[in-house]
Amino acid sequence: METVTGRVAAQIARLAHYTGPLLVVLVSASCGFVIGVTASTVRIALTCDG
Repeated sequence: METVTGRVAAQIARLAHYTGPLLVVLVSASCGFVIGVTASTVRIALTCDG
């Protein structure tokens, strides 16, 4: 007899298998976005300084 806990754990494991790489991609993308915004802000600040 399969326990409910075992079934839930299997679903969570399956979900983690698919969302893990997606999470890595999302984190990488957000880090890249932050770096890009920071770089462009610094570039604008340097340009305005003349």
